[in-house]
This record gives sequence, C-alpha cells and structure tokens, in this order.
Amino acid sequence: MLLQHTIDRLELNLSNLESENQVLRQQALVAPTNEDLSEELRKLKSKLDDLESENELLRINSAIAKQIDTQEKVSTNVKESGPLVSILTKQRSLTDRQQVWS
Repeated sequence: MLLQHTIDRLELNLSNLESENQVLRQQALVAPTNEDLSEELRKLKSKLDDLESENELLRINSAIAKQIDTQEKVSTNVKESGPLVSILTKQRSLTDRQQVWS
C-alpha cells in the first residue's frame, strides 16, 4: 500500500512537471527572441533617423524660403524707391544750384 501511494504521488508530480514543461514551451514559441527585439529596435531607430533628417530638411527649406521672401521684399523696395532716389537727387541738385545763385 505504501508503495502504491508513493507511485501515485510520483506519477502526479511527473504529470505536473510535464504540464509545466508544455506551458513553458508554448510561451517560448510565442515570446519574441532577443534577436527579434533587436531587429525591431534597429528598424525603429532607422525610422526615427529618417524622420529627424526630414524635419531638418523642412527647417532648412523654411529658413531658405523666409530668406528668399525677405530678399524679394528688399528687392521690391529698392525697385520702388528707384524713382524716389532719382527725384531726391534732382531735388538736391536744384537745391545746390539755388544756393550757388543766392
């Protein structure tokens, strides 16, 4: 009787160990490996680098566009002030002549 009881207990322990082993194997199959995680991390870093480069290009292009816009405004102002400079030059010339005659 004692022998039968010991055998039953050992069989139960064996069954529990086999069940635990099966669960652990299934978990191991489902869980990503370190290599999988490393590869995924590498891909994400690459995407992040690409986005940072794209953002930098957008910042540069925005700065260039602002600079061109400013240059166009200055150029427009210079063109518009062209006749004004000519008028001021004529006025100065007339003033100078008047001072000479007086």
